[in-house]
Amino acid sequence: LANHYINSFNASVLSSPTNAQVLGSANGQSVTLTGDAALIGDYLMLTPRANSKAGGVTIPASGANSNALRVSFNYISTKTSADNPADGFSYSFAPDASASGTSPAAEIGTGTKLMVSFATYGNSRGIRVYYNAPSNQTLTTTTNANGPLLAYSNNTSWMGVNAQISIVVSNDGKLSLSVNGTSIFTNIQFASNYISSDKSTWLHVFKARTGGSNEIL
Repeated sequence: LANHYINSFNASVLSSPTNAQVLGSANGQSVTLTGDAALIGDYLMLTPRANSKAGGVTIPASGANSNALRVSFNYISTKTSADNPADGFSYSFAPDASASGTSPAAEIGTGTKLMVSFATYGNSRGIRVYYNAPSNQTLTTTTNANGPLLAYSNNTSWMGVNAQISIVVSNDGKLSLSVNGTSIFTNIQFASNYISSDKSTWLHVFKARTGGSNEIL
């Protein structure tokens, strides 16, 4: 796989055009921050430790129609499950993904294709993989091979720690996810329209929000 976007956030310069902050580029297009997201020291912060905040980052499309995908990032949150933080974050890969959209909620994802959800609040916490979800998707736990919820785990080992998260999609449209080298999901099959879709225009979006409780993401 060719690298599309890599950033350690320790040498980037932010500028502020209209309604957006720019954090480098990918495929000749700006990588933008929205909402309360900001570069703090050597870290990209999606939400501060304050209630009712939301932030996101949009990485533009690669221009390549590849089935295979690898997304790897280091994630740091400030609260464990015992602290009952809110609400979580997500990674989405879709042609209509939006960092500023409010439905579904930020911890669920955005767009009509792949959403990987990391929810942190109450009984809803855990990791979920959605595909072909509607705009009003909620945090459910009943999986279905036909979607929209393809996989669910109540694993919270990524909360309150520095975690390395890896998301890998194979050429035949199967997703595997690990946290700090421990497998959470293996070979979760996407719907057939993943293979047939032109993914050269699909955006990559990370987003998060806080509610009546909060955490730094």
